[in-house]
Amino acid sequence: MIFKPIIDFFLFSNLFVAFSFSCLAFQTFLILGSRVDFYLILFVFCSSFFIYSFHRWLKILKTFENADLPGHLAWIKTHKKHMIMIFMLSLPLIIFSSFNLSLNHVIALVPLGIISLGYTIPVIREGSKNIGLREIPGIKIFLIAFVISCVTV
Repeated sequence: MIFKPIIDFFLFSNLFVAFSFSCLAFQTFLILGSRVDFYLILFVFCSSFFIYSFHRWLKILKTFENADLPGHLAWIKTHKKHMIMIFMLSLPLIIFSSFNLSLNHVIALVPLGIISLGYTIPVIREGSKNIGLREIPGIKIFLIAFVISCVTV
């Protein structure tokens, strides 16, 4: 199938997730009838891509080199150069767009960014090891829903 590599790239590279979240934010502007803030849409797209890619990279790094990886992680590992290029492009775009956001947007987005990073990075001490917020039983889906709701509405 000729489209399979394109579809795999769109799905496994996290561009699909970033595109979906930015579309939700765009839709909110349309529903409210307000002026679309394209810097905010760009910020949502790039930061979603960045945090999801960051999460996947950490998962790959924690997995042994010879271990069997699930499909999406194996794809990312195989297409490492493409992913690093897109990943590194997203960071300057996040910085650029954040400097063009209003102070109210920045104040609202900083705690959500902290939650998003805490989701991936082990920040909570549990016994003898550190865990990320996603490893707290029952909280994962609520964290994701809360952050996505706040960012896109």
